[in-house]
Amino acid sequence: MNKHYIFVPLLVIFGLLLASCKSKSNDINNNPIAPNAVGNIYISSVPVSAQIWLDGTNTGKFTPDSVANINAGTHTVILKLTDYLNDTVSVNVQDGSHITINKTLLSDKSVTSYGPITIWAATFDSTAFPRGIILKTGRSSLLASGGNDSVDIYYSSNGLVITTSSSSINNRKVSFFVGLSTNLNDSVESPTVLDSWVTQVQNTETNYFFIFDTDSCYSKMIITADSIGNTSGSPAWIKVQWLHNNKPNDRRF
Repeated sequence: MNKHYIFVPLLVIFGLLLASCKSKSNDINNNPIAPNAVGNIYISSVPVSAQIWLDGTNTGKFTPDSVANINAGTHTVILKLTDYLNDTVSVNVQDGSHITINKTLLSDKSVTSYGPITIWAATFDSTAFPRGIILKTGRSSLLASGGNDSVDIYYSSNGLVITTSSSSINNRKVSFFVGLSTNLNDSVESPTVLDSWVTQVQNTETNYFFIFDTDSCYSKMIITADSIGNTSGSPAWIKVQWLHNNKPNDRRF
């Protein structure tokens, strides 16, 4: 067989392979694989040390810090810190962007001020006077059994004291701790309740006193006025004013 007839087909095949390789090389050069579009976010807060969450996942970082290489698009950043409300912000990350977030966190403290409210020591001349206080609602109430309106404290005719409610009334019980000031709004937080807390406070007490109730909530109360009730139809009474922390086991005021 003529060797030229063998060489020609091989030459054609080699040429086709070479052209194919060149074509693929041109495709790679002309259409390189584009990297993901990413950006960075820098987050700071007042106060510092808030957890940084991104799209529902804890990043393990704390403010101030950066979260890098975030895919382009809309993302949700949440800052979480004990005793503060979560702060949520939506950010639009673009390729190569460097976004800065500065947030001032808001306290989650929930304290309600009540009073002054008058409570009486006893029924007098067959007239019933409100003797008790419902701490969380800020209302005075008659002493009654059961129900959501059961009082937390009442004014006793025995020695004229603020005292815990009787178990025979509603099974609610509170404890007292006398503070060192007459300024109810001095922002001093309550000490943690202990077994050494007392079950009554004299009506002559001029300092405020802390209260821990059956709902595990703290209050801060002061007696603002009193009367020995000498006139007919008017038993002894006191006026009280207090701050009620609506968050169980939160001692802040």
